[in-house]
Amino acid sequence: MSEAMTATIADTIAETSTNVLTTTKNAFDAGAADARALVEETWPKIADAFGKGVYNSAYYVSFGVTFPVLLLAKSIPQNNKLVEGLVDGARRASMRCDKMFSKK
Repeated sequence: MSEAMTATIADTIAETSTNVLTTTKNAFDAGAADARALVEETWPKIADAFGKGVYNSAYYVSFGVTFPVLLLAKSIPQNNKLVEGLVDGARRASMRCDKMFSKK
């Protein structure tokens, strides 16, 4: 009687272990599938928000640099040596940049 009871207990333990492993594997697979679906759904929203952030940052930096420079430039009287020097320097810098980037 003791041998039959031992076999039954051993079989029950083996079945229980198998059931636990199977249930764990199924739960893990279901969780991975849910996570994958959530990432696929969320990723475009994250990419869009990041793109908007980059755009807004570039816009405000550009505006923040350009507006004061143009405000200053418009406030200086036109036909004088200061303006001629600024214009000539800007042209030269533009030509230099064009020359640097055309070599590539």
